[in-house]
Amino acid sequence: MKKLSLFILLIATIFISCSKDDDASDTVEITEANLIGKWQLTRIEEDGKEIRLDDCDKKDISQFSIRENGNKLAIFVENGESNGVCKPYTSTDYTWELSGNKFSTFILENTNRNYEDFYTIIELSKTILKLESKETYKDDQGNEKTSVYIETFTYVGKPDIEPSTSSNINETKLIGKWQYTGSTENGVADQPDECDLMDTIEFSKDKNGKSITFFTNTITTDGQTTTTCEIDGDSLFSWSLDGDQLTTSFGSSEEDSDTFTILEINSTTLKIEFVREDINQNGTVTKIIYVDIYKKI
Repeated sequence: MKKLSLFILLIATIFISCSKDDDASDTVEITEANLIGKWQLTRIEEDGKEIRLDDCDKKDISQFSIRENGNKLAIFVENGESNGVCKPYTSTDYTWELSGNKFSTFILENTNRNYEDFYTIIELSKTILKLESKETYKDDQGNEKTSVYIETFTYVGKPDIEPSTSSNINETKLIGKWQYTGSTENGVADQPDECDLMDTIEFSKDKNGKSITFFTNTITTDGQTTTTCEIDGDSLFSWSLDGDQLTTSFGSSEEDSDTFTILEINSTTLKIEFVREDINQNGTVTKIIYVDIYKKI
């Protein structure tokens, strides 16, 4: 009986040892190459307590990639419910940086880092990414407190982000009809309504040169329960493309022109950035970065 018990114990010890080895082999070194991928949110903890995520929350995706020119690209897709329907909202392009296990994401404007978030990678394997972040705030009594958040993600595949360097932007890719899918303001996703999502923009060439047509939709209601979308009209603009700079105009003066930056363009997606300045009553100028996102139709 003792021999049998020892034999069983030996087998169990070997099995546990192998299991530990298998788990250890799944862990990978924290490097840029191992961070690249598409990661889906599965769990959030605040100060050790799990925050309940609904099915829509669990569709949130974080993607990390490196462009052909070496720039590190991060894009976040957050999902929110509208009229009972889970809809995705895509962020503007972020830059990311890794130093040891310290990880940060930010919007890079010239040399300035805007909307930067800091994380510590506490676990990275072939399938799991865990990020720890801290938020300091003041409670109702004015006392300073810090909350610790841990976000857990599951690897769901390679990033589907096409590099958007200027060399990949050309008129041929731009020509066609594009439908609005969402926008961001300083990196925060907007909540478009059903009529907004019917807006389209069309780039084309005619015998006289180049033209661009906007189709704008507006909301009308009967004052009770029914909401209908009506086309407000067509606006015809000329357009020109220089690298990643898109200029549209409806007159001959500079006041009649607008310039945009094409952040991304491929066979399915178009992202256009434009900057506006807001001056408050104190005369302080604040830059607002807008990014409109379209899909090819």
